[in-house]
Amino acid sequence: MQTPLYLIPLLKDIFGTSKNDMQLRIIALQILNPIQATVLNCSAFLMYSGIDLHDKDQRGRFVDTLIDNLLYQTMEKEEKSNENCDND
Repeated sequence: MQTPLYLIPLLKDIFGTSKNDMQLRIIALQILNPIQATVLNCSAFLMYSGIDLHDKDQRGRFVDTLIDNLLYQTMEKEEKSNENCDND
């Protein structure tokens, strides 16, 4: 469980003070767990997704997509929450 901790400084740079340490740790796990799960069975993941994790470019795009999806989704929720607070 040490690996997710390496992401915390980067996530702090992204989210600033809007997320506490526990939230950042959960986000780090949300990034790393899918990567770990897919690496355990690359061939099944290839059949499922068409992404070959042995190919550096495809692997990079997969990781980028995971991170983008998670970060944008998290930021969108935060923006909506802020909008709701502003409307009150």
